[in-house]
Amino acid sequence: MEDLKQKNEQAVLGVANGANVNGVAHSVINDDKGHQNAQPKSVTVTVNEKPVTFPDHKATGAQIKAAAIGQGLPIEPDFTLYEVKGNSGQGGNKQRKVSDDEVVTLHPDQAFRAVTPDDQS
Repeated sequence: MEDLKQKNEQAVLGVANGANVNGVAHSVINDDKGHQNAQPKSVTVTVNEKPVTFPDHKATGAQIKAAAIGQGLPIEPDFTLYEVKGNSGQGGNKQRKVSDDEVVTLHPDQAFRAVTPDDQS
């Protein structure tokens, strides 16, 4: 029983120090009452149906493409980036073009598509 208590305390301290919980980095945020709450620090989205992880919840279109390239996706910086909204079960996907200098707030399950400049479909 004492071992379990000690492991729980270590886990709580780990989260407080920015450790990963369930594969997500966390940081400690104090709310307006002084309570500490672990908040996710990184976010994973998909680019061309492959997961891409970001250290923060904001990125420009150029940063999204650069992160995808850095994580092994076969795209180029000059590709056109689209945010994909909806799903094919609800009447099809809608795509919104994301410019290189546009700042996007990222969230889990968000999808992007990067296509060659000559393929604007």
